[in-house]
Amino acid sequence: MDNREASRPLGLLSLIIAFIYITNANAAVCSEPSDDFLLTAPLLPESLALRPSIANGHLGTVIGSGIVHVNGIYNGNGSQSKRARIPTAFSVEIPGGKLIEVSLDLANGIFSEYFSISGGSVHLRTYAHRNISTLIVREVEVTSSSEVTVNLNVTEWGNSSDIQFTDGHTDLPGVKYKNGSINIPETETSGKTPVHVYYDVLPPKLNLPANIKSKTWTFLISIHPSPIRALSSYKMGVSLINNSMLLKQHCSAWNDVWKSGRVSIQGDLDLARTSNAAFFYLMSSLPMTEDPLWPYIGVSPTGIEVSPGAMEVVQEIHVSGDVSFAVMQLWKATHDDSLLDLDRFGGLLIGIADYWITRMVFNVTKNQFEVHYVQAPDEYHSGINNSAFTNAVAKVSLQNAAKVAKVLGMTSELYTYYAEHMYIPYDEQLKYHPEFDGYKPGSTIKQADVVLLGFPLMLNMSTEVRRNDLDMYSKVVSGEGPAMTWGMHTISWLEFNEEELAHQNFKKMQDHIYEPFKVWTEVSLAQGAPNFLTGIGGYLQSLIFGYGGLRLQEESLVVDPTLPRNCTALNLMDIDYLGNHIDIKVSSSLITISVQRVDPGGLHIQLKTAQHRYPLSIDKVISLPYRSRAEIIPDL
Repeated sequence: MDNREASRPLGLLSLIIAFIYITNANAAVCSEPSDDFLLTAPLLPESLALRPSIANGHLGTVIGSGIVHVNGIYNGNGSQSKRARIPTAFSVEIPGGKLIEVSLDLANGIFSEYFSISGGSVHLRTYAHRNISTLIVREVEVTSSSEVTVNLNVTEWGNSSDIQFTDGHTDLPGVKYKNGSINIPETETSGKTPVHVYYDVLPPKLNLPANIKSKTWTFLISIHPSPIRALSSYKMGVSLINNSMLLKQHCSAWNDVWKSGRVSIQGDLDLARTSNAAFFYLMSSLPMTEDPLWPYIGVSPTGIEVSPGAMEVVQEIHVSGDVSFAVMQLWKATHDDSLLDLDRFGGLLIGIADYWITRMVFNVTKNQFEVHYVQAPDEYHSGINNSAFTNAVAKVSLQNAAKVAKVLGMTSELYTYYAEHMYIPYDEQLKYHPEFDGYKPGSTIKQADVVLLGFPLMLNMSTEVRRNDLDMYSKVVSGEGPAMTWGMHTISWLEFNEEELAHQNFKKMQDHIYEPFKVWTEVSLAQGAPNFLTGIGGYLQSLIFGYGGLRLQEESLVVDPTLPRNCTALNLMDIDYLGNHIDIKVSSSLITISVQRVDPGGLHIQLKTAQHRYPLSIDKVISLPYRSRAEIIPDL
């Protein structure tokens, strides 16, 4: 039943059917979240920085902020560019209602507010629709055993300092249309990005008749740079409402997200909630599909230029190498050579390597290439020469380009030559990697830097040097640094089976997580960027690559897990490797590895231990003693 036509007269049979359907519809639409997927509180935190966000990869909002951000819509020139603030079109309050509880349903991507009213209750739901990416949805569900009228305090359309909106024309009844464009383009040639918004006009009151126990009213906001897409998505949402499918499709899409890979924790409910919330916030920033009308896609994608200043643009060039490294991780996980075609990632990898060559300086004395005037991952040091991490990731980029050239039958000697002659600072006496030329041992650093050579870069070095790097730099990290440092240290200490030191660093990440909605901040004491995805990424890596013990090698996936303290089980679910979807379950006595499904064209794989090899296939579970080390390899 379309809530826009709720006043239409009904016969007795229709009333009975409607009563049964509406009473039970929402209970059946979405599965109830388990305890580890539900975060509750008596009220929202006062600070917006500690409130949860609802997003779908195209748009998102922090609950109660009155602001929506959309991928790729930025206002401001150059390094002054920032995400444009778009009003949420309307906000709803229940005057006279008593707030009982607020909750974030991680399993279904829904934020809820529960009110008691005279003779009944009101449930407000807010979600960014997972399938129709332009939509933010607000639902008002009223339940009562008798007739009740709920008054709404509606605040319609706020102001934006980034976009000048005007009223547009629409023939849709009960709907308003706003359009505008950003005030300041990002570059002289990029133009002013347009924004189009269609949204429902909320009534001042909602009436629940005596013959209906419960009813839900649904209201939509649709935002997109294309007016055609904004309007068509709004109409699609209305169609799904009329067929009672809008919420069902949203929950089904989130169910698919959770099936596509996650970490499951048992024995520690708080840690399980923290892990699920981390996955939720990260996956909320990832679009499900690419939008042909709007090319921005990815985790918090930037605009044309959103670096905080000119220094980062010129000096923090290791980011280019990081991209090259990430692309080759995808190739290692798939062995899909078509990824290296020039019109896919191959051209990107070669372009990055060519860029590094333009930044290199040849040192005749050393007979090696150097990179000068950079900022390392450690943001306390800029304008430095020969950052160990920057030079190492440049070397990786050159090796990746050589790999592309070989696969495509091109000449690779140039890239191999530069890679083999790349200078990486190393102290022969102390047997460690100085962070950069002139680094003095004991100098404070802001965040993980040289330890990243061991992971994720997995630079070839002796165990002694790897340990010395870790010992040296773990003692000089500033307490004001970002959260991901402790994740990298957790992973590194677990490489040496230093479980106590790993646990201490793992616990340090808790200083960046704020209740009740497990919101991350860049630095402790709720400072820095809120809901900090980089910190979340470091935390999840500490579970997958630290305690999970996974290492993606050129020809294998290493499995060497350790159970986190106070946990009875650690489950890595739906790990994608060579077209196989693998579950790895770790308990205090066993490690079990099984293939859940295989993609078309997926390779045959086997499990290799020090003594045996076991074919891995669907419905076949391999069990190993706890603390075993194994490799998953192609079964050629």
